[in-house]
Amino acid sequence: MRSNSTDTKDELSTEAQDFLEQASRHNEFSRALIRSNPQQSLFHAREALKYADLAGDMQERARSLWNVGACELSFANYDTSLEALDEALLLYTELQHQAGIANVLYEKGIVYAHRGDNRVAIDVCMQSLLLWEQIGDFREILKMLNALGVLYGEIGNYPKALDYFLRGLSIGNKEGYLDALGSTCNNTGNLYFWMRDFDQALKYYQQGLEYRSRMGDKVGEAQSLGNISGIYLERGQRKEALERLRQASHMFQALGNRYMYGQTLNNIGFVYQREGDLHTALAYYYRTLQIYEALKKTAQYGVVLKDIGNVYCMLGNYQEGVGFLTDALEYIQKTGDLKTEFEAHGLLSSAYEALHDLPKAIAHLKSFAAVREQVESAETQKTMTVMQLRFDVEKAEAEKELAQKEAEIARHESEIFKLQNKQLEMQMELKNKELTTLALYLSQKNEVLVRLKKKMRQLERGEESSRSVVREAMHQIDESIGAEENWGRFEQQFQQVHHSFLRKLSELHPSLSPTELKVCSLIKINLSTKEMAQMLCQSTRSIESYRYRIRKKIDLEQETNLTLYLMSF
Repeated sequence: MRSNSTDTKDELSTEAQDFLEQASRHNEFSRALIRSNPQQSLFHAREALKYADLAGDMQERARSLWNVGACELSFANYDTSLEALDEALLLYTELQHQAGIANVLYEKGIVYAHRGDNRVAIDVCMQSLLLWEQIGDFREILKMLNALGVLYGEIGNYPKALDYFLRGLSIGNKEGYLDALGSTCNNTGNLYFWMRDFDQALKYYQQGLEYRSRMGDKVGEAQSLGNISGIYLERGQRKEALERLRQASHMFQALGNRYMYGQTLNNIGFVYQREGDLHTALAYYYRTLQIYEALKKTAQYGVVLKDIGNVYCMLGNYQEGVGFLTDALEYIQKTGDLKTEFEAHGLLSSAYEALHDLPKAIAHLKSFAAVREQVESAETQKTMTVMQLRFDVEKAEAEKELAQKEAEIARHESEIFKLQNKQLEMQMELKNKELTTLALYLSQKNEVLVRLKKKMRQLERGEESSRSVVREAMHQIDESIGAEENWGRFEQQFQQVHHSFLRKLSELHPSLSPTELKVCSLIKINLSTKEMAQMLCQSTRSIESYRYRIRKKIDLEQETNLTLYLMSF
């Protein structure tokens, strides 16, 4: 029986390990396909989740949910994405997995950004950045700096965005992350493009192109070429723009990236349309349309139909143009692209007017006006939201900066207070040393005078003529030894250092005599019995007697040290 039980446990352990390996493998596939094939990536993420649950592994489950959230984002399923990411965040938090928490926070930031909630996106990405800084992963830090730069750029805070991009470039150059440098340069170029600084934009696009070429990043290289073409187009250099777009289209075609290939062909058609070469433009639009149809009609499908209808109208073929524009309008209305919808209504209105079909022309004109009003209202609302968001972010940053400055001031004040206390302690220590030195000096002086007095007693026994002189000198020595001014100098110095000691001691123990108080003062500064005897011109036996009487009067227990007791005052 025992052997069978062990075999069963081994089988379960092996089975759980197999499930865990399956979960890990599916998660790796999901992460690898997340950009190129989101549908397939989601399949692998859900398979990974299933096997992680069978294995009972929390970490692999958290990883699976992270991938599910990222995939759902690709399909704009924001609520579903956040639901998966929130669960992943809870698991990683329970596991205290810092890198996992940081990864999920970044993904959540991207979801919020896509939903237009840039304020939350910035806050969440900032949390992720702080975690990566604690971990010390510079590649991830650079990624977060890039994300924050983009977010700040979208709300129009270009100086802040540029600061994040430049920090990213500094880290990328220092650590040699050429692949990340390509993206950072591209984002920096976009920022300058938005600011209409085309020279700087071109400079960073070209730097990004160089980094991506060196890394063999063909997709990134083609994207950089597309960005550079936009600069040339803005400058009116259409030949140069077409040259870069053709290079990009060949690269996307060779890579099998059909979506980007179709988008690049559409951009080439747009350039030809602007040049007035409508037949060539139409040819490129048709090629794009075929690619998008093969891809099951992407979000840009309606835009291409509209572009084709527009070119036919420009060529004077209004019937053909109306057909494409009508199809475009039908598709666009399903996607909710209001900007393209009101453009299509405007073109249809003009086309029907040219065909002398005034009722339809008027109907589309009214729709054009109504949808344009919605667009303008949405744009106004978006502008107001962005302005409010920028104000909120800048206010929060100002409050944070103020709090940091106040904390800095408090820290400096604390340091000053500590220095002042240290200085007072040093001064007190110095005065204590001076007090002890004075007491030792007075005790030593008295000792010398006592010895001198003994010698003079011996001389006193000599001739009568010298006796009177000796007696006079001894009288002066006696006055010096017992002079109150000696004690007065000491007491004055003592009061400066321990100004409340004698008062408190007298109040607490009023039975102590003046001489006993003097002995307490000398004990306080830690003089030896011999030094106290010399100071007070007493015998050591007398000092011991005083100590005994002091202990009795203050009712001090036998095990309590008198010196430590007096030190406490």
